[in-house]
Amino acid sequence: MFPRFADYGRAGWDPKNRVQVGIIGWASDVAVASDFATQFRCSSYIPQSPVANQNGAAFCDRPLEARAREASRARAPEADLIWRDAYRMLDEAAPYVALVHRRSMTLVSERVGNYQHHPLFGPLYDQMWVR
Repeated sequence: MFPRFADYGRAGWDPKNRVQVGIIGWASDVAVASDFATQFRCSSYIPQSPVANQNGAAFCDRPLEARAREASRARAPEADLIWRDAYRMLDEAAPYVALVHRRSMTLVSERVGNYQHHPLFGPLYDQMWVR
């Protein structure tokens, strides 16, 4: 039993506890292909420090690591293709299983013009106009 969520988090991310199941929230905060992979990189697993450890699954896959390094060095559009492959590898390994995928819906009237949707930030209100 944990009186505060922070206590649960520290216990869950401490490799000494050998936690097999837990729940944690995560959402991308920048619109770059590498953002989601960070927590699954070998360098993110820091077993001696539950506070600094970002890789609660203790996941370290050398072929995926090599592919992520290759993607980081590449330039678009090649980098996008390599990241797509890296995420396919990560999906097959399944170090985490998603419980919820956040989705949103925007309804606009016919009077709205120049509606644009950003994949991370949602509707770009400053680009819209209303007749």
